[in-house]
Amino acid sequence: MYMLDADHNIIPTESIKEWGEWFETADRIVGRDRLFGTTVSTVFVGLDQAYPRNEESPTCFETMVWGPDGSENVYRCKTWTEAIEQHKKAVKEAETKT
Repeated sequence: MYMLDADHNIIPTESIKEWGEWFETADRIVGRDRLFGTTVSTVFVGLDQAYPRNEESPTCFETMVWGPDGSENVYRCKTWTEAIEQHKKAVKEAETKT
């Protein structure tokens, strides 16, 4: 389990209690946009989404795209900066499909 520091760097938590308390009030949203029925949402999920796990930094950011036809796409990355770029790319892609 991971949290973000004030500079949006990923830091490990000491306990599930610490993580839960932080998670309840943390600003974890990188971006959220709705475009003609498509939703693009990018957030810090606080858990390593990489499979298989590796020794590198955890993959804790997730962009989800829900299309008006019920389709879903998921993209994951490792840093806040990457998540911003990933979100912008997903929004641009959604704009070209509408």
